[in-house]
Amino acid sequence: MDEMSLKDILKNGETLTVEFKSDLKALPDKDLIAAVVALANTEGGDLYLGVENDGPFRRAFYLSDN
Repeated sequence: MDEMSLKDILKNGETLTVEFKSDLKALPDKDLIAAVVALANTEGGDLYLGVENDGPFRRAFYLSDN
């Protein structure tokens, strides 16, 4: 993924196939598992750790089903 694609994804926000999870506080395992299962039970998608729901991020970790 290039920098421009990431900027577009952050600008467009969460969708059915894009999920952001904050890292400002410890993310309980059950919340992370719930996000992965939700994506797996729909069309699949991408999970971005370290990104706030409204787009800003301190650092981003990208998990994809592709």
